Amino acid sequence: MSLATAEGHKIQGSALFGAHDYSKAVVCYTAALQATPSKAKEAAVYYANRAACRLKLGHHWEAISDCTAALDIDSSYVKTLTWRCLAFEGVHDWENALEDITRMQLLRVDNDVVMPINKRVHQKLAFNGQQPPPGKDDSPWMTARR
Repeated sequence: MSLATAEGHKIQGSALFGAHDYSKAVVCYTAALQATPSKAKEAAVYYANRAACRLKLGHHWEAISDCTAALDIDSSYVKTLTWRCLAFEGVHDWENALEDITRMQLLRVDNDVVMPINKRVHQKLAFNGQQPPPGKDDSPWMTARR
């Protein structure tokens, strides 16, 4: 197999992702990974793209695994940190989500996705898993939990 073959699978996977056919896109990104040396820089992109599909499918643990594999190859791949953070949020792993938020902040990432995640994760950690009373975000209960 070759990187050209892998890139062809990636292009096909990206088209399927755009068409919201995430399951078929996963198959294409898997084929791209199989055609690529495991530590090639391109593999980080294929893992990340497959993670995005898995996140859309609600397969949070698989998305976390793919994101971690991508970050093992390219530790500063910001999109992958964002997706892994969302996947950690999906499995209610607030501590690891916070670690990824911190890494993004150290990389000076300040985007429209990170800020809401940061707020949600901090709220979950402050409540120790409890939910605030409905419509009471600014209540004394909220202030006492900070």
